[in-house]
Amino acid sequence: MLIFLYGPPGVGKSTVGRHLAARLEWPLVDVDRAIEARAGMPIPDLFQRQGEKGFRALEAQTLQDLVEAYAGTPGAVLALGGGALLHAPSRRLVEAHGPVVLLQASPETLAQRVKAQRGGRPLLPGEDEGALRRLLAARAAHYASFARRVTVDTLNPAEVAWQAQIQAGIFRQKMREQPSEVLVRVGGLTQVGRELAARFPERPAVALVTDEQVAALYADPVADALRRAGFAVHLLTLPPGESTKSLATLTQVWDFLLERGLDRHSLVVALGGGVVGDLTGFAAATFMRGIPWVNLPTSLLAMVDASVGGKTAIDLPQGKITRANQTAPSTLGG
Repeated sequence: MLIFLYGPPGVGKSTVGRHLAARLEWPLVDVDRAIEARAGMPIPDLFQRQGEKGFRALEAQTLQDLVEAYAGTPGAVLALGGGALLHAPSRRLVEAHGPVVLLQASPETLAQRVKAQRGGRPLLPGEDEGALRRLLAARAAHYASFARRVTVDTLNPAEVAWQAQIQAGIFRQKMREQPSEVLVRVGGLTQVGRELAARFPERPAVALVTDEQVAALYADPVADALRRAGFAVHLLTLPPGESTKSLATLTQVWDFLLERGLDRHSLVVALGGGVVGDLTGFAAATFMRGIPWVNLPTSLLAMVDASVGGKTAIDLPQGKITRANQTAPSTLGG
């Protein structure tokens, strides 16, 4: 998963990117610095020698190479130049690989920041406020076309980073020393193959555990997305309801994993509500001393339940949740 920070000159993409990358424990990639390293010269010199057309061509190629290099990694934050996505193919490329968060500010705020930074912006010679306003007017419709936006005028960089993270819908939580990623997506189930391939590049065998009601809605698209990404998928469909969260069903899940040849290098994916998440997480935590699992909650209640403490459990005849285990999923999708 990649997050792209975009916006006009002086809005603070690189500074905010450092804070956001630190929050997610991801690398920050400053695309302008990568262009300078590739060209062997500062961007103003590159503009002077090759003009804006030559710069934009190098920018587009550098961005494509960086996206391809980081697309197969767990994640990275890319800070883009203020006109990088005016190039339509570049915009299509980045939007296919992650959310674009536009940082925006008033012309007055941007003018103050550009003046304070002094130089390095070939489209704003002499930090001319008039040139800045003309550039903003020319790009107004372009910038307004991005749905995810954060207004930065009254926020410090850490606050902007948090708001950008909310817009991107990507979070990390730790239970003891065990980290989990939380991904919030519209239509996220269809992207699960790509997301898990980036986190499990060896493409382990997957046991997809769900119940009959959820399976009718989502099992096929999720299984198809996983198979397209190169995973071998074994589907286990269980009866719905609290009674499924039992020792007998737990044994059934263990038997299924053994019969399908899954081992400690495999992956278990829970697809459904709280019962499926509780049971599947408990099964994964107790199978062969614990194997990785991913939770894909399909209801709001399950999302809230799954986000608290990494609790998984089964019920015994003496009462509900009388045998519990805390094991955080590798990835939690919503």
